[in-house]
Amino acid sequence: MMLILFLLAIPAGYGIFYLFTRLAKDSVEGRKNRDIAGAFNKLVVKHRMLIEHREILNDIVIAMDRRTQRMLIVDHSGTLHKEICIPLEAIMESRIVEERNEDGMIDRVLLKLTCTAEYGNHNICFFDHNRDPLQELLALSRKAHYWKGRIEMGRKQSRWYPETEYVL
Repeated sequence: MMLILFLLAIPAGYGIFYLFTRLAKDSVEGRKNRDIAGAFNKLVVKHRMLIEHREILNDIVIAMDRRTQRMLIVDHSGTLHKEICIPLEAIMESRIVEERNEDGMIDRVLLKLTCTAEYGNHNICFFDHNRDPLQELLALSRKAHYWKGRIEMGRKQSRWYPETEYVL
């Protein structure tokens, strides 16, 4: 009788342990997501932005406002949290870099932003083989190219026609 109770208690105990560890993990992830959302909202309100394009990549949020010609980056992926709003005219160069390992496989796909000294340089990681499955490489690489094009288009508009927009 005691053996039967013991054998029934082991799976029940494991189920309760799994439930508590899962709830603890979800609460940590939820808190991190709330921190990112709070930082994003704070920057949007501070710079009076109207977000038209936004991308959420794990712990990184990038967004762009065509009206104010600004790009917003909230990066909570590393130990240092980066929350910055960059005018598009401050971005001197944007390029996509594919870092490869010794086997020739792609380790990371980065969008490197070279800005004026006031804003510094920024790397936005779209793909990391330690974090993302290999099946997502093409889709995330396309997102990096999309954002590079968005930045280049915004930079050209801000240099030539900052106040006007052509509508058919």
